[in-house]
Amino acid sequence: MASSQSRPGSQSRGRLAKRAFALLMVVGLVGAGSWYAFGRTKGGSTIPSALLHKVTRGEFSQEVVERGELSSSKNTEVRCDVKSRNTTGTAILQIVPEGTIVRKGDFLARLDSSTLETEKIQQQIVANTSKAVMIQSQNVHDLAVIARKQYLDGDYRALEETAQSAIFVAEETVRRSEQVHDFSKRMRSRGYTSAIQVEADRYSHEKAKMDLRVANTTLEVLQNYTKTKTLKQLENDIKTADAKFQADQSTHELDQSKLRDIEAQIANCEIVAPQDGQIVYANRRDRGDDDVVIEEGALLRERQVIFFMPDPTTMQVDAKINEARVGLVAVGQEVTVGVDALPDRTFRGRVIKVNEFPEPQRWSSNAKEYAATVEVVGTHPELRPGLTAQVKIHVERQPNMVQVPVQSVVERNGRRFCLKHTPAGLVPQEVAIGSASDKFVVITDGLSENELVAVNPRQLLPDMDLPELRDDRLLASNDKGGQPGGADKVVSDPAAKKAAEDKAAAETVTATNKPEANAGQ
Repeated sequence: MASSQSRPGSQSRGRLAKRAFALLMVVGLVGAGSWYAFGRTKGGSTIPSALLHKVTRGEFSQEVVERGELSSSKNTEVRCDVKSRNTTGTAILQIVPEGTIVRKGDFLARLDSSTLETEKIQQQIVANTSKAVMIQSQNVHDLAVIARKQYLDGDYRALEETAQSAIFVAEETVRRSEQVHDFSKRMRSRGYTSAIQVEADRYSHEKAKMDLRVANTTLEVLQNYTKTKTLKQLENDIKTADAKFQADQSTHELDQSKLRDIEAQIANCEIVAPQDGQIVYANRRDRGDDDVVIEEGALLRERQVIFFMPDPTTMQVDAKINEARVGLVAVGQEVTVGVDALPDRTFRGRVIKVNEFPEPQRWSSNAKEYAATVEVVGTHPELRPGLTAQVKIHVERQPNMVQVPVQSVVERNGRRFCLKHTPAGLVPQEVAIGSASDKFVVITDGLSENELVAVNPRQLLPDMDLPELRDDRLLASNDKGGQPGGADKVVSDPAAKKAAEDKAAAETVTATNKPEANAGQ
């Protein structure tokens, strides 16, 4: 019974031993796989394993991919024509829903005109007042004209005739006084009159002659001076009255013009459709705190766009190109357009405009962007304004080109290298490159199709077991701040020095995955 009870325990221990052995085998295999995957150790350090990529030959394509928004290239804009008048804007009181189909002359929106109505009443009062002043000035002018005519045809003629009559009377008085004086002198000679009487008659004659001279002088002054002075004064009165009338008339016309302008602004508060079409709000939601939202109660600036009435037969994409890639984009380049709402469709397009100056920057970003317009070729009824689109601008296409991933190439002082896989292991291979995209670079010399290159050369070069490059580490350290001339002292053999320079070129890497770095290649 004792032996029969111990047998099951032995079997159980046997099974545990087998399981432990199997577990050790699994751990061993995992360790071996890890060693193979992550590399063996050398001097206590791990050497990374090479990630290889086959050199391919095919079409090379360099593309700039950006996002944008669909819009019509033939938009009829409906703007706010109400002048701001030193206010923050004009409020929208009523507006038709977005997407409404309208016909020419249909109602679109009504703006707040209460302030304009008040201004109209005030301006009407001002215009009426200036009209009264203008009428009064016109009456003064007309009276001045009549006064001149009255003087020439009435007052002056009367004064002139009066002066001429005085001369006639004076002449007659002189003639009679002369006769009386002569008669008195004869009577005195005969003794019939006294000397006093003769002297009195002589005095009367002299006075008559003096009165005649006065009458002539009066007529002469009237004709030569008084008339001229009076006419001058009357003409000045006419000119002054005319100037006053012109000024008052201009003031009234200006007041009337302001009144008409206010009435026109009131009429502009009622916005109607300029043509048949569909209404699209001119919202702008990419301006941070300055977003524009068209809705009832929103304030509109003078000449601000309220609606678009797009032509759906001509569409375009309004995109923004990052400053790092804008130099690659040019008018006329072909574009593949994708629309988020139609993920299974693509459309042909071409670049028709690239702005020369960047767009206004947001306060939260320092990146500069340049607006570009991509025309969608053909008519596509399924495309609608406002849809988000992706533009893939084909900057360059070259058929049948040898290509490798951009991370396979390292650079030093203008020389490029790849780590090529050979039966003897990985060796540096100098290459000549052509155009480059963000993924692949064209190899014009140094590699052939189907060869294998490492895509992680920066990890492999410092720890590779390459005797001809072993002394180059000192050379690289001297290049980066060591003793001047130290490189020549460390590597004196020309062949070893050349190998060291190649290794330094591979270790101090400048990535070639920047398109602008190869734009001039």
